[in-house]
Amino acid sequence: NNWSKLKGIKVPDSLKKTIIPNEEFENHLLTAKLMAQLQNAKSVPMFATGMFPEWVGPLRNYPFLFPISTRMLFFYFSRTATRVLSRSSACADKHQKYETKHIINQQKQSVTVNRDTILVDGIAAMNRFASNNVTLVIEYENEVGHGLGPTLEFYTLICEQLQRKDLKLWRGWDDSSQKGEFVFNAAGLFPAPLPSDEHEASKICKYFEFLGKFTAKALSDNRLLALPFCKVWYKLMIGRQLKFEDIEVFDATTFGSLTYFTELSQDIQGLQSKLKDNPDDSTLLAEYAEKIEELDDNCLNFTIDSRVLKENGENITVTEKIWMNISD
Repeated sequence: NNWSKLKGIKVPDSLKKTIIPNEEFENHLLTAKLMAQLQNAKSVPMFATGMFPEWVGPLRNYPFLFPISTRMLFFYFSRTATRVLSRSSACADKHQKYETKHIINQQKQSVTVNRDTILVDGIAAMNRFASNNVTLVIEYENEVGHGLGPTLEFYTLICEQLQRKDLKLWRGWDDSSQKGEFVFNAAGLFPAPLPSDEHEASKICKYFEFLGKFTAKALSDNRLLALPFCKVWYKLMIGRQLKFEDIEVFDATTFGSLTYFTELSQDIQGLQSKLKDNPDDSTLLAEYAEKIEELDDNCLNFTIDSRVLKENGENITVTEKIWMNISD
C-alpha cells in the first residue's frame, strides 16, 4: 500500500494495489508472546503507567505484524489499563485462543445531562473529562436510573445530534430534496466545505474538535458510535492522500462536473497546440470556437458550493484567458 514511498521507481497505476494479503505479514509467534505478556497479571501496573517491556517498544512501529484483535487489546491495555478487560484473540491456526483477564477498580465519573440540551452538555462533559482516565457514566436530569443503558443512549443521541442539518457539518446539509432535520448520504458522512464567514467557520471547526474528543472517548470507553462516516474520510483520518476518483464516492455531481471541465480543458489545450502548427486550418478554428462557446455557456465564476474563492468572485466571469491560466 506504500507504492508512493518507493523513490525512483515508476509503478503503473494498474499495479498500485495490495498484491499480498495483510494476513501474510502477521507473525503468530510474536502475537502469542504479546498475548502471553498481556495475560500476565504483573503487566497490568506496568501498562497502566506506560512502561512496556523492552522487546515490545519497537514492535509498536510495526502494527502489521499483529492481527487487528491483538492490536485492539493492546490499545486498551496501553490507554486504559485500569479497565476490566476480557478479550479473546484468535491466532494463526484459528483454533488456539488466548484470553486475558484482569480486574482493577476502574474509576467512574458520573455526569448528569439534560435531554433538551444534550449536545451542549455533551460538549461540556468532553471538554472536562475526555483526557481523564475515567469511564463516563451518564444519567439524565429528573430521571431515575443510571449505568450502562443511559450511557449507551447518551452516545447514540450525541451521534444523532451531530448529524443535524442546521450544524452545517456534512455535505448534503443544504440539499433541499432531503426531508427531515438530519443529513443523509448513501456514501456516508463527509465534511462540507467551510463557509466564507469566519465566525461561522470557527464554530463548525469547534464542533469537529468536539467530534474528535467524543470519538476518542468512545474508543477509550469501548463504546460504539452510530456515525456512518464515508470511507474516503477514513483515508484522510489515517493520513492518506485522496485521489481525484475519491470525489465520486461522496459527491458524484461535483465529480462529474470536474471530469467534464477537465476534459473540456484538455480539448481546448489540444486544439491550441494544433493551431500553432496550422493557424489557418478552418476545421480546427471552428472546433476551437465551438469549445470556447461551450465554456462561455457554462457561465462560470469564482464560487463553488456557495463558497466565494476570491474577493468579489461571484461577480467575476471566467473568460477563455482566465480559464487557460487556471488550467495551466
